[in-house]
Amino acid sequence: MRTIEVTLYQFNELSPAAKEKAREWFRDGLQLHTDFVFEPAITAAKLLGITFADRTVRLMNGKTRIEPDIRYSGFSSQGDGASFVGTYDYRQDAPQAIRADFPTVTVLHRIADALEALQAPHAGTVTARISQSGNYVHKYTMSADVLIGEEEAPDRDTNTFLGAMRDFAQWIYDTLYDEWEYQMSDASVDESIAANEYDFLVTGERQPFHA
Repeated sequence: MRTIEVTLYQFNELSPAAKEKAREWFRDGLQLHTDFVFEPAITAAKLLGITFADRTVRLMNGKTRIEPDIRYSGFSSQGDGASFVGTYDYRQDAPQAIRADFPTVTVLHRIADALEALQAPHAGTVTARISQSGNYVHKYTMSADVLIGEEEAPDRDTNTFLGAMRDFAQWIYDTLYDEWEYQMSDASVDESIAANEYDFLVTGERQPFHA
C-alpha cells in the first residue's frame, strides 16, 4: 500500500491557463437549463392563443415529468432550430396583451398583429392544430391544419398562419441560443464552478478523487 498526497485548489487559486482548463471540463458536461426559456415561451403562447401539447420526459433518476412539447436542437449544425406541437384558438386581446407582457419583443408584436389580421375577416373563428414531423426539428418541419369555423381554410390563410407559427418557433430558438451563449460564457461558468466549490489540480484538471 502507498499513500499519495495531492494538493487541491479552488478555482480562484488557479493560474489563468489552469482556469481555462477547468472551464473546458465544466462546459463538457453542461446541459442547457430550458426553464428560463420555456416559462416565457408558455406565457407568450398563452397570450397569443397557442396551447402547447404535453410530452413526457424521462429523467436520469428513472422518474418522469411533463413538459411543453417544444422541440429543439442546437447550436452549431445547419439543421438546428426549434418547433412545437399544439393548438391555436382566437385570443381577442392578443396584440394588447403581448405588448403589455413583452413590451420590447417586437417579433411577438408582429406575430400577434398577423394573427389578429387573419382573424378579422372571419369574426375570430380561425382555429388550428399544429404538428411537427421529420428527422429534424427546425421551424420548417412544422405544419398546420387550419379551420375557419368548420371549414378548411384556404391555402392563403393557412400559409399566413403557419408563417406566424414558424416565426414564433424561431423566437423560441433564438431565446434558447441566447441562454446557451450565456450559460457557456466565462462569467456564468466561473460563477457556477465557484458556487459548487469544485476542487482542481494545479493544472486545472478535475481532482481524481471526489470526496
